[in-house]
Amino acid sequence: MAEGGMNIDPYALPYSSQGVAAEQVHETGAIWHRLVLRLDRDVRPYCDAAHGLGGKVLGVLDSDSLGTEEAEWANQSYLLAQDYDHHIDAVQFFNEPDAPPGTHGWPLDIYTLCKGIEAVKRAWPEASLYGPGLSNSKPWYLDEIDWASLGLDGIACQGLYGRWPTEEFKDEPACRFGSGPELLDRFIARAQDQGLRAIVSEWGYKDFEFQGQQHYADIISAMGRILAED
Repeated sequence: MAEGGMNIDPYALPYSSQGVAAEQVHETGAIWHRLVLRLDRDVRPYCDAAHGLGGKVLGVLDSDSLGTEEAEWANQSYLLAQDYDHHIDAVQFFNEPDAPPGTHGWPLDIYTLCKGIEAVKRAWPEASLYGPGLSNSKPWYLDEIDWASLGLDGIACQGLYGRWPTEEFKDEPACRFGSGPELLDRFIARAQDQGLRAIVSEWGYKDFEFQGQQHYADIISAMGRILAED
């Protein structure tokens, strides 16, 4: 059964306001609170407040958490695990490793990604571990890795941005691999085939993407039905 959540940036908040922010997210009906873990800012009060409200916390390890130098990943992972091991419910390691070089993602080849996963697993042996969130660029990136053999609990879907659901927008660059509902359906099927849980960690649309067309509600509803069914 699907559980809803929200991406949150508690680093932008005063330390004393983290509990209030957790309450505001809770009031939206969100169960999961997804946030990036960093050593330079303590967000354990936010995590504890979320738990006190019955929520769950997904901690993300990305380049802001671990740095971009592979030699530092193991040490940074251990330091973060010491701080957060009992304050979060699951760890998502890395974000958008399939992104093209020079973009906003954290491009990694498959070999380097798997080495990083092993480093994180050693630091967080008891945590529920989820594979990286992916960008819009390579849906087949998931097919290049035997996720189950890595001992993961689940994998995260590529960001579902700019995915038009209708025929008139089929030639838009963001839709070259399919609309949002199509990609989501295929992603969930792949995860289930490997016995893994699926996380849709980034899902959003902006009005200008639809050029004034009234398709926003249609695509959100379509993807919502897929999540509810799976």
